[in-house]
Amino acid sequence: MLDYGWAEFDVRHRGVVSGIWALPFATESTGMTKAFLADWQLNFIVSMRTGFPFTLWDCTNQSVICMRAEDPVGISRDAKGGPNTANPNEFLLLDLSKLVPYAGGYVHPLTGNTDYGPYPADMTERDAFRGPGYWNIDLGVSKRVRFGAKYAVQFRVEAYNLLNHANMYANADAADLSSYSEITGYKEGNRRVQLGLKFEF
Repeated sequence: MLDYGWAEFDVRHRGVVSGIWALPFATESTGMTKAFLADWQLNFIVSMRTGFPFTLWDCTNQSVICMRAEDPVGISRDAKGGPNTANPNEFLLLDLSKLVPYAGGYVHPLTGNTDYGPYPADMTERDAFRGPGYWNIDLGVSKRVRFGAKYAVQFRVEAYNLLNHANMYANADAADLSSYSEITGYKEGNRRVQLGLKFEF
């Protein structure tokens, strides 16, 4: 039970909503008016999830294996967002300064490292910390032009990350109390627009 904890791919909450809407234009029109206004379609996907878990390590006295960091003061487990740091595209997600004095506090009396327990009771659990969540909206609009009963050409405009929203990601690979006093994050994501043409037969 020492290493019991959430899986690294554990997401507590996830939601995806998608839809296809054939726009009700020109239902009573004829001729060129119907050819221009009919057969428009709207597609969308909205996806949201909470953050992934990660482990806070303390590699101060490790020989091969790092122990998990001690937390006798009870800091927050949520690394979800914060102010900019002095570096470009870097944000402070979780302040670890209260734990820094306890880094390297455990050493096995026989081996002189942290590769073996019994570990202190205030050692944090595996994957006890959680990074920021994520959300995204994709949208597509298409127009079908028909040629008789069998053939059609479809024009498509698709926008991935429609609102040009940059999601926050934690630098969880740097979660080592012996080297860092904070968990930082970065933003990533941009809008992409794609044009498509499809012949149907």
